[in-house]
Amino acid sequence: MGSDRSTVDTLIRMAAAQKVEIDVAQNKDGTADIRVPAGTSPSESRGELWIGLYDSAVKTEVRAGENRGETIVNANIVRTYKRIGFWAGGALTKQVDLKALGPRAGTAVSSSCRRRITARSSGPHPSR
Repeated sequence: MGSDRSTVDTLIRMAAAQKVEIDVAQNKDGTADIRVPAGTSPSESRGELWIGLYDSAVKTEVRAGENRGETIVNANIVRTYKRIGFWAGGALTKQVDLKALGPRAGTAVSSSCRRRITARSSGPHPSR
């Protein structure tokens, strides 16, 4: 199949069209409600759920080398990445204590399933 470009392209387009949108609503008490809708195909709609907390910008002073004395800014640096559960294909709502994971600028949720996952967050991490 790998040598059949047309088939590979078709399979990639089909996989991209099968997405699951995860909704992340951050609460004032430092928790987040994570909602995953039911999948359309039980055999392909399951996987681990992961949460990542990140800093939106990190400044670093370069101390050595050709860029010594310069300041570089790195964006969206993941500081914590933790497994928070398993999605078995049905609708799922899970609450996560973000404060227990540490202070960070933003939150992202992903899944290790066969379908493309899109996660949304309602704003910055409550500890900021």
